[in-house]
Amino acid sequence: MEDYIYTLHHKLFPVTDGDRLLGCVTKRDVKATPRDEWHLATIADIMSPCSAENTIAPDTDAMKALMKMSRHDNSRLMVVDGDRLVGIVTLKDLTEFITLKLELQEVKPHTGRQPRYFESPETREQAREHSLKG
Repeated sequence: MEDYIYTLHHKLFPVTDGDRLLGCVTKRDVKATPRDEWHLATIADIMSPCSAENTIAPDTDAMKALMKMSRHDNSRLMVVDGDRLVGIVTLKDLTEFITLKLELQEVKPHTGRQPRYFESPETREQAREHSLKG
């Protein structure tokens, strides 16, 4: 554990068997393992299996990924296609993406067009209903 956690400074390490993703080891998993047991613990002993809490599909909407991170207190999610790891998305990745998207959608003085902060039709409808109430 020391070879990876202290050397690489990552918060999430995917665990694979060939091309098949089995789960991951996070800083939280390592912290839950008593330090005097590190030399006895195997990756299989401490890893978190793949779950809806730590994985997303490649086509997952950025806002949904951000909500999942918030709901499950994860700053990283593994991007999976079936049982194959295709990437890792971080909280920083998502905030930079959303910031860029909002910057590109700012009001242009000559158009008078308002920015579109709500992406899904359902969310736009909820926002419209909220504005009608106020």
